[in-house]
This record gives sequence, structure tokens and C-alpha cells, in this order.
Amino acid sequence: MAENQKPYGGGNRPSYGNQTRQQDEQPKVNFKNKFEVDWIEKRILPATVEFAEEFGRHLVENRLTTSQIRNFYSEVKRLEGKIRLLAAQQKSTAKASGVANQDAIEYLNDDEFIRDFLLLKPKIAYAAQRADSPGIRDFKAVMEKALGAVAFDNEKGVSKRGFDNFADIFEAIIAYHKVAGGK
Repeated sequence: MAENQKPYGGGNRPSYGNQTRQQDEQPKVNFKNKFEVDWIEKRILPATVEFAEEFGRHLVENRLTTSQIRNFYSEVKRLEGKIRLLAAQQKSTAKASGVANQDAIEYLNDDEFIRDFLLLKPKIAYAAQRADSPGIRDFKAVMEKALGAVAFDNEKGVSKRGFDNFADIFEAIIAYHKVAGGK
């Protein structure tokens, strides 16, 4: 074999000019590093929406399908419904006891809600292991960072603002995934 030849003809393929795969042309973006925990802890900003759009498009390009994350999505939506129920219960309890200004819940201290919230992380890990595509791995990394940013205190429970922001960002990512042609 000649010194500059590769075994099995690897170096003898014809060149097609500038035709390369789209992924090779673009540098890989680390979306986990790009995700700002302040979006969860404090508030959603225009940069959050831009991130959701870019990340949703990236997930389509990296073969994430909605069926791969269906259980995770369903659980987040179920927890949102549980928050509405807990808020209504708190409001009626406060009204019955004559306590004023109890309209806002800061922390969700319901044992079932806390358990289900904490189990979101293993649910996404399971989905990522089953699907094993680049898109689901990136999705898992961002969701784990976002879930970790939701304030949790053993005494107080889960931050309602943090969970609400997490759910809104998650839904924005899924919406932009669909807009970009996600199946």
C-alpha cells in the first residue's frame, strides 16, 4: 500500500466540492450551557423565547420526535393541573378561615406533587436511554438543568414560580419543535 493511501480505499472517494452535511458546516452549540437558570428562578425574557426557538429547531434537526418525550410532556401537564387544584384548595381554605391575601402560592408543599416533581428527572433519563438519538440527549441535558434550577426546600416544597417558568419554557421548546417540522 502506498504511503499516502488509506486502507480499504478510504482516500480514493471522489470529491463533491462544497457539498457536505449541514451538521458538519455548523459548529455544535452546547444548549445546556446556553440555558440560563435565571429564566427558571426569576423570569422569562425575550432571550428565553429565542433560546426555545433555536433549541426547538435543533431538536428537529437531531431527530427528536414528540413520541420520545410524550410521557414526560404528559407528566408536566398533569403537574400543572395539580397546581391549579392546590391553588383553588388553598384559596377556599383561606377564605373559610378568614385569612386575607392567600391568593398566591409561593411553594408547593403537597407530598404527592413533590414526589411527582422529583421523579421528572428519572422519566427524562429513561426516555433518553430508550430513544438514544442526539436530539433526546440534548433535550435531556437541558431539561435536567432546568429541573435543577427549580427551587426545592425540604420544609417549604417546590417553588411555584420556578415550576411555572419551567413548564412555560418546556412548552415553548415543544411549540417551536412543532413549528420547525417536528413529528
